[in-house]
Amino acid sequence: MSEGAFVVAVAPDGPAAEAGIEQGDVVLGFDGHDVASSEELGDLIRSRSPGEEVEVRVDGLNGEKTVGVTLGVNPDPTR
Repeated sequence: MSEGAFVVAVAPDGPAAEAGIEQGDVVLGFDGHDVASSEELGDLIRSRSPGEEVEVRVDGLNGEKTVGVTLGVNPDPTR
């Protein structure tokens, strides 16, 4: 895959699940920035604060969509 960040897992009650992002989706954009890799997506997420609302563009089984996500706190601070 040359573009995007593959969603490996989604926390059942987390912000991504609440926004409709599913395992197997590919994140293509984060708050107006194109996403080229999982590493880049992580950097973009860490540049924001919990509680901020961002738009995330994903491609999944039902095609491409943009969803609003309210960022939460990472339960694993080592990531």
